[in-house]
Amino acid sequence: MLVSIVAAGIALYGAINSARALRWQRHRDDERRRVRAQLIVTPWIRTVFGDSIPPERRAPGRVERSAGLRLVVVNKSEERAILLRELAVFKRAGGSIGNLVLHDADVRLQPHERHVAELDLTNERGSHTFHSGFVATARLASGEFLEEHGVFSEEALNVIYEGRPDENEGPP
Repeated sequence: MLVSIVAAGIALYGAINSARALRWQRHRDDERRRVRAQLIVTPWIRTVFGDSIPPERRAPGRVERSAGLRLVVVNKSEERAILLRELAVFKRAGGSIGNLVLHDADVRLQPHERHVAELDLTNERGSHTFHSGFVATARLASGEFLEEHGVFSEEALNVIYEGRPDENEGPP
């Protein structure tokens, strides 16, 4: 009788641990299959001089500066590939400043793979004002949206607005 009570206790202990292990394994499987992606936006300033300047704009001692955004979409999923459909950048006050449509088809990102796109805003004309910042979005084929907010440094704003025809479009 004592042996059967001990055996029942051990069986109960094993059943409880087995149920916990199964619950943990299901949770872990769901986590591995979950689609996780991240959008990273970095403003940049580039200085070009010498032979790097196109021949039609080359002059002795000429230096060209440009500014823009680098958008990086990272697939942080462990097992699932994602399809990146579109990258877009909007000024924070509203309105599109650049829409990067990636080719004619979706860009497939395998787990832990990244896609990099750059948007040069130096010669951006029109009524775009960047001093309030920007919002970058990435749309996945699954319908999921990623969003990142940011602002430009004063130096980047000066590079973007250099040579604009309308002085009222510059930074505040």
